Amino acid sequence: MDKLVTYREFKTTLNPEKYLFGIKVPAPIKILARFRCSSHYLRIETDRKHHIERSQRLCQLCNLNEIENEYHFLLVCPFYDHFRTKYIQRKYFESPSETIFLDLLTSVNIDTIQSLAALNVSIMQCYYVKKPM
Repeated sequence: MDKLVTYREFKTTLNPEKYLFGIKVPAPIKILARFRCSSHYLRIETDRKHHIERSQRLCQLCNLNEIENEYHFLLVCPFYDHFRTKYIQRKYFESPSETIFLDLLTSVNIDTIQSLAALNVSIMQCYYVKKPM
């Protein structure tokens, strides 16, 4: 029932997103688009399909006991700290919040968009390798 919760938070207008035109390589665009549309394998989505309560869809890669959603995955989970440090500005992850998360996902700055795409590609690749089954 909670499909696209994150997407509805940042997609407030019916127009093409800047990242579709700011990134010249197709693979990062696809990964970023899938992430933004919740077409990924984070527990927030996979467990929804198995009717597991939202509050029980916890990250298995850290001990923070938080829901494995897009926000946790991108800005909070300590397992991915080294990727954040490498790709995005500290202001996004030093004191993460939902507002900062939405600012990052809705940025129109090409450098920020490219950094977000690179971060997302690296974290997703690592996630699929390390994900507990």
